[in-house]
Amino acid sequence: MLVSAVWAATLYLSGEHLDGDVRRGLSYLPSVIGLAVVAFDLWLWKLPGVSRITRRPHLYGTWRATLTPSAESHIPPGGDHGPIRAALVIEQTFWTTAVRLHTDQSNSASSTSSLAAVPDSKQTKTLYFTYANAARQEHSTRSVAHHGTTALRVAGVTPNSLHGTYWTDRLTTGDIDLVLVDRNTDRTEMDALDAVRDGDDM
Repeated sequence: MLVSAVWAATLYLSGEHLDGDVRRGLSYLPSVIGLAVVAFDLWLWKLPGVSRITRRPHLYGTWRATLTPSAESHIPPGGDHGPIRAALVIEQTFWTTAVRLHTDQSNSASSTSSLAAVPDSKQTKTLYFTYANAARQEHSTRSVAHHGTTALRVAGVTPNSLHGTYWTDRLTTGDIDLVLVDRNTDRTEMDALDAVRDGDDM
C-alpha cells in the first residue's frame, strides 16, 4: 500500500489529470507488480511452462549426500576418512539458493551461493556455494569449525542426481554425490537425516 500511495502522490504532483477510475487503477499498479514479482520468485518460476523458458534448475528438496575425501586430505587423527553419509537440504527461490548439510557429527550452512552457466552448454550449470561448518559438541575438540566451498554440476531443469567437488580451509578436499530424496525443505537436521536413512532402507 505504501508503494501505491507514493505512486498516487507522484501522479498528483506531476499535474496529470486522469479519470478517477483510471487514477485509482494506476495507483494500485505498483503493488500489483510487486506482488507479481514476489509470486514469481517464490512459486511461478516452478511451473512447467515457465521452467521451459527460464531453464532455471529445480534444486530445492532433500538430497542423500555421499562425501568421499581425497587421499591427499589432511584429516585429523580419529577423523572420518569416508565415505561420509549426509543429508543436504536446498531451499530455493528463483533468485536465491540456501544450502544446509547435516552429518552425524556436524552441520554446515551456506553463506553465499551462485548458479553459473557452463560455457558452450545450454543444459548445464554449476552451483557454487561457500559454507561454514560447526561440529556437534561431543566432536568439537577433534573437528574444529571451518569454512569451505562446493561446486555442483547441474544438468537439466529437474535433475535427480548431482555430482561435484568440495574443498575446505582445513586442507581437505573430495567428491560429493547427491541423489534426490524428495522436494521437502521444511526439515530439521534430525528429520533430514532420518529421511535419508529411510531412503537407504527402501
